Amino acid sequence: MFAAFFKNKFRKVPSNINQDVTGTSTEVSLSIDTHNEYTTLTGTTATVNLELGSHNEYTTLTGTNTELPLTLDTHNSYTTLTGTNTELPLTLDTHNEYTTLTGTTTEVSLSVSGPAVSYTPPDFVSSGLVAYYDPANSDSYSGSGSTLTDLSGNGINGTVVGATYTDNTYFTLDGVNDYIVTGDVYSAISGGDSHTVEMWVYANATSDCLWSDLGTSNNPATATYHFAGSQIIQVGPFQQIITGLWNGSAITRAVAGSGSLTGAWKHVVRTYNGTTLTGYVNGTSAGNTTMTFDSPVDDGIGHWYIAAGANDTTAYTGTTAGWLNGRVGIMRVYDRALSSAEVLANYNGSKAKYGL
Repeated sequence: MFAAFFKNKFRKVPSNINQDVTGTSTEVSLSIDTHNEYTTLTGTTATVNLELGSHNEYTTLTGTNTELPLTLDTHNSYTTLTGTNTELPLTLDTHNEYTTLTGTTTEVSLSVSGPAVSYTPPDFVSSGLVAYYDPANSDSYSGSGSTLTDLSGNGINGTVVGATYTDNTYFTLDGVNDYIVTGDVYSAISGGDSHTVEMWVYANATSDCLWSDLGTSNNPATATYHFAGSQIIQVGPFQQIITGLWNGSAITRAVAGSGSLTGAWKHVVRTYNGTTLTGYVNGTSAGNTTMTFDSPVDDGIGHWYIAAGANDTTAYTGTTAGWLNGRVGIMRVYDRALSSAEVLANYNGSKAKYGL
């Protein structure tokens, strides 16, 4: 009776949580409009046509010697299709997070358009935030083009130069001429030059610049005020990540972390509270130093940019700050020095996104 009811029928079921359809030698046409959480279709020698309008979380289709055309419109999190001697045409429109297709002697056609992964923004400290970029968030990067939108609400959009967008999560830099530059964050330099720069970075080699501080221009090739704000260097048998600030004649450094640092994601932070420079790696500081920052404000330069991955000839004494061969993820700039507890909170808020 159940099968007969569905033969050559069209059923529209809005706002149902669970919807199961089973047919034998049957044509089953099902249209589910909105907000169905679980939908299961099972057919033998059957034609099963399924259209899901929006917000369906779990959809499972199983068929033997079956045609299973499936159209998922929006916001489907989990879709599983299993077939034997089956044709499985599948169209996923937007925001599908998990899709599994399994077939034996099968034709599987898959079309995906729009953002393919839903995204939950990380927790972070918002007080004093001047600029915030997250390539994994489609509100910050659309997946193509050169514009990197500022998520802080201040409209300080950045620019992607040559880097490759990877896994809908980060940018890959080639170590030749790629970099990511913020908008003008001059307003982040508050009284006493206090500020924080934060970046998730994956370095493949030492002697690379993690970011460069630029003053007169956002182009590393033409900026006349510039210095390497963070580097990864080799010191004897150890690798070090250092953060640095210009003191008027050279770079003063603070060691952020030491050990084996290449080939893994690192959360690198530089803070300056007007007297003390501190560096952090993965929420922990390896040291700080007292110094006076000769900032763009002090030199009468009305601009300041952070260029992630750009090489810089003004490096810490005896080192090289070359183009970054690696990856860049979240970047933030604050108009104050974050406390050690706040740095750790930002690390903990994002680390899962980088496999830590």
